[in-house]
Amino acid sequence: ESFPQEALKLQERLEARRDETSDSSWLQLWWNQEGYLKYREPVVINVSYFFNIKHDDETLKDVEGKPLGVMRGAAALVALGQYRKQVCSGLTPQETIGKKNIPLCSTAFKYMFHGCRIPKKDQDVYKMYDPSLYKHCIVAVKGQFFAMDFVDAENNDEPLLLESLEAGLMKCIALAEKNRNEHHGLDLGVLTADHRDKWAENRERLLQVGGEAMEKALRKLESGAIVLCLDDDDPISLRQLSNTFWHGYNESHINRWFDKSINLMCQSNGKLGFLGEHSMADAMPAVGLCEFIAETKYGNLVNTSRDKSSAKIPAVENIFGEVMDLVAKNDEMMSCIEECKHEKFLLTDLNIFCIDDQCISHLLAFPNENSSP
Repeated sequence: ESFPQEALKLQERLEARRDETSDSSWLQLWWNQEGYLKYREPVVINVSYFFNIKHDDETLKDVEGKPLGVMRGAAALVALGQYRKQVCSGLTPQETIGKKNIPLCSTAFKYMFHGCRIPKKDQDVYKMYDPSLYKHCIVAVKGQFFAMDFVDAENNDEPLLLESLEAGLMKCIALAEKNRNEHHGLDLGVLTADHRDKWAENRERLLQVGGEAMEKALRKLESGAIVLCLDDDDPISLRQLSNTFWHGYNESHINRWFDKSINLMCQSNGKLGFLGEHSMADAMPAVGLCEFIAETKYGNLVNTSRDKSSAKIPAVENIFGEVMDLVAKNDEMMSCIEECKHEKFLLTDLNIFCIDDQCISHLLAFPNENSSP
């Protein structure tokens, strides 16, 4: 009997909530906080989603002295730079859904680049950095993280030349090889795969160990547009690709920073994957980016590249270079890294099934629905 009165009161409260959040959805904050930022289990598998981007088997060919992963990674960065410019300038086409082309909210696009989830006790936060001030991406090689500019601030934020980006990625690989023995086992990225409260504790521990230099390093990583992972694996089967792109296969997990909005994962055979952190963006905006990357062919970029004589190697910075010795000398910190490696990356087999829209309809398994429409 009291339901009508309770329903009326709920409706009034929802309308008041709507008026209080007139510049956004009344549900958005609650959805992001309760559904994602307060979720305490690891984001790996439980939250993050991945795509296998169509292979560029038409124009990506072996070239002596150029690893396929570097070639595909450089082409992906060119596409990423072009798409980033569209997003930042507001020229990205309106996303729609269904046969009636119903327009979708574009809020998620502002979280696509230069954003990072930050672990905090009980509830994480999400931090965004102004793309007009930050022009770099993060390159992960052999568990080490480098900052590298990939757009030209002096040329209206156009992406750097393909040849420049290839040279920059090769420089990252050379530096990683040089520091490999010295930095062996100092795989800070694996900490981002831990339980959120535990990762929050370890992040504070990193700041205590490394002080201002560590704070600067984390800010540099978190402000990068995306993480480009240059893995040493060559997955071929759907199972191998899924393991690699979802959580990291063999040793490739050391090249991930799972809190970043986007990890693009380049394999030694030229395969490319996308890993998205889900707290502030659904998959639909990411699909547009992945399609744009897939349509950007390496061979076409070579043929249409601007004056190659102007190609220059972008500056590369080893983000954690100044603090690695401090971390290596801290037994507690090293123990946390090793513990996370052994606990979080023991997955070996995943059964992957190809499900299309007809299969989903037949099974009445509609995304985000409890029943058929």
